[in-house]
Amino acid sequence: MKHIDLAHRLLHDEAFMASCHGGTFLRMQASGPELRQLFSWDDLNDSLSCNRLTNDRLRLSTERDHDIVNRRAFRPVRDRFGRRTDQLVISELHRLMEEGVTAVLEAVNELAPPVEKFTEQMGGTLGVRSSANAYMSFGSTSGFGRHNDDHDVIVIQIDGRKKWTFFQSPNGYRHALVTETSDQEALKAGETITVSRGDILFIPKGTWHDVISIGEPSLHLTVSLVYPTVSDFIAWGMQQDRFGIPFTDIRPDGGSFQALVNDSLQFMTTLISNENLNRFLRFHRSGHANARLKADFPVLNQPTGEAMYRRIPIDAIPLERRAGTVKIYALGRTHLLTDDEYTVLCRLPHFGGMRGDDLASVQADWNAVSQRLRSLMNKGLVGKDIECRPDRVVARDVAS
Repeated sequence: MKHIDLAHRLLHDEAFMASCHGGTFLRMQASGPELRQLFSWDDLNDSLSCNRLTNDRLRLSTERDHDIVNRRAFRPVRDRFGRRTDQLVISELHRLMEEGVTAVLEAVNELAPPVEKFTEQMGGTLGVRSSANAYMSFGSTSGFGRHNDDHDVIVIQIDGRKKWTFFQSPNGYRHALVTETSDQEALKAGETITVSRGDILFIPKGTWHDVISIGEPSLHLTVSLVYPTVSDFIAWGMQQDRFGIPFTDIRPDGGSFQALVNDSLQFMTTLISNENLNRFLRFHRSGHANARLKADFPVLNQPTGEAMYRRIPIDAIPLERRAGTVKIYALGRTHLLTDDEYTVLCRLPHFGGMRGDDLASVQADWNAVSQRLRSLMNKGLVGKDIECRPDRVVARDVAS
């Protein structure tokens, strides 16, 4: 699949994987064909022109203002049912971009299939949630000022150039992290990089930086890699014992707190273990999807042997087994499957896909497998990769 060549190369690059695992800054290069297969100005224009975008999807910003510029680009309107919404005015967006505003199209992976494939493969291989934003600018100012991100970021410069300034911490580290200092005033400008077409940056979570346009058209993608945090783990652990210590009242007239302190220390000591961390990670991954279900009209959820199938949840946890059935936790809720359906679900990969015929060859006859696939697709647990279906090509040829 050509549109995931860049993801494949990054995931097999020793330096890139070392930066991912070690949380260290990295700069590398993508080729022209890799960029063209991933995203372009034409793809951005299609996303802006062919979708009904509201201000929660397209954001505009300058270093010192975001409210006024967003109100200029989006006008409050009512739809045909009288409901309040907003409408993007493309002509005003053009003028704002000429004035130096930076625009961010969020979750562009939901609008551009090659970007979606890229985020799916990155997220599925690294075991993280991943999405992508597209940034465009034409001016010569900072779009957001000095800031840091609460997740790792892959920056891919699609076209043009931009200046990235990184800041030193008071102790002189080359790339200051928010864990070293949260005081912006204590930061001093450090390394400055002019990022050009094809440049890729890996920027670890919490790195202080500023991005400044240099008076020419610039388009880049930022791909987020979001891991669960210790805070997420503690919150999950608290919910596991909702009638115990985590929900004990702390009463001001309760006298000595020592007994409560001792009980709380014992609870936290028991909670924080390798076993519970692994349990939490499975539950966290089971609560999220690694891929979106795609519409497939007019055949709907009708399985075919030639199509590719994938598991939508990143993981699925069996909760209870009874005669011939399995209750599982996936996508943040419980589902009741037959043993055979659960076997099919576990066999399917969560990115890339597996042919129906190949699945049938190791499971049972096609009629039995197709019934299980159909049931799983109706539950939203399995999706079809419609791009790989041969009749999709035939249908296009007939239509033309």
